[in-house]
Amino acid sequence: MKFKLVYIIGFNIIFFAGNALWSFHNNKSQDVDIVIDAFSRASPREGMLNKDAIVKASVSTPAVESVNKAEKEKKEVVTSPSIDVKAQQKLRDNLESQLISFNQTNIDLMTELNRFRRELMQKNLEINELKEENKTLKLAKSSSIASDVELVKADIESEPDLIKFKTNKTVVEEYQATIGKDVAQPQYGQQKPLSNYSGSIEFGFSYSQNSIETRAADGRFILNYEAADLFEITSNVNFGIREEDSYMTAKNFRWQLQGDKYLDPRNFIYARTDLRRTEFASYDKEDSYTVGYGRIVLAGEKNELNVEVGPGYRMALPNVDTGAVSVDELILRLGIYDKHVLSESLQLSLDSELELGKENSTYSASFKLQNKIYRELFLISESNYKYTQNVPDGTSNKDISTNLKLKYAF
Repeated sequence: MKFKLVYIIGFNIIFFAGNALWSFHNNKSQDVDIVIDAFSRASPREGMLNKDAIVKASVSTPAVESVNKAEKEKKEVVTSPSIDVKAQQKLRDNLESQLISFNQTNIDLMTELNRFRRELMQKNLEINELKEENKTLKLAKSSSIASDVELVKADIESEPDLIKFKTNKTVVEEYQATIGKDVAQPQYGQQKPLSNYSGSIEFGFSYSQNSIETRAADGRFILNYEAADLFEITSNVNFGIREEDSYMTAKNFRWQLQGDKYLDPRNFIYARTDLRRTEFASYDKEDSYTVGYGRIVLAGEKNELNVEVGPGYRMALPNVDTGAVSVDELILRLGIYDKHVLSESLQLSLDSELELGKENSTYSASFKLQNKIYRELFLISESNYKYTQNVPDGTSNKDISTNLKLKYAF
């Protein structure tokens, strides 16, 4: 009985041990197959599986299946055509946005460039205007006129009929600087060198005899000193006498002295003294002293215009035979000096002066026609007119004279 029980127990132990061995053998084979399958499914980019993955695959079959599933999803993501289209569309949208931005920037730059071009054109116009103004100022200072008149300069600031001579070289240099090109030097007779001093002498004489013997003489002496662009001093002395049958019927003397201080080529300030003596007129003595401001209003090749204005003081002594009293008062003086070059040798001048006072006012005008005869010699026809508002009883408000004279300029 005991032997039989031991036999049964031993058989059962052997049976269970065999089943256990058989089960262990089957599981081992299945794990090896799974590992081999994992190596066969790995992509070339990922290389071989690491040691931990092999151990996990050998231990747990669901883990290996998870790895395979992740690899499959990864391949689907990489090779999905819908993802590539979306990325391309997004890239295209970004490029279009950048292109629109670049176009707008280009438009802004073109607008700024056009504005700069307009400003540049405006600056060029202003430069041209300044050049024209500079040319006019140069003409005003040089007074270079065609042919023979290019050799002379009219001193119109204070005395328009005073003529100064320049050398050929000086005239050509100034004319070249004015027009900006080469000019052939004119061939003229020898001229006097340019100097700070200049002047002229005028003299006229007339004689007539019928029932009355009449003789008349008049003259003028002008002396000028000028420091270029600084100041100028002009002295103008003129006289006139007239006799009828050896009796003096007219006698006058006038001295004008004026100093100008240049502020710029067109503007100046001045101080002026005007002394008159006449024996057979309304007033035997008239003295006026004025200071003021002057401007060259117009300065061209053939015409020039000056204006002077300023306050002053006048002393007037009536003729002793009238019994009138002296009139001394403050005045306001206005002077206008106009000159025109009619031809190469003919020049016309018109000077006007107005003195306004509370008690009395005067107006005077001088009309002068000057014709060049030969070089420094000129023939002058001059007419003078003066009107005095209030005069002593028995005298005339008007004083008129006409003269024909020869003039020599130096």
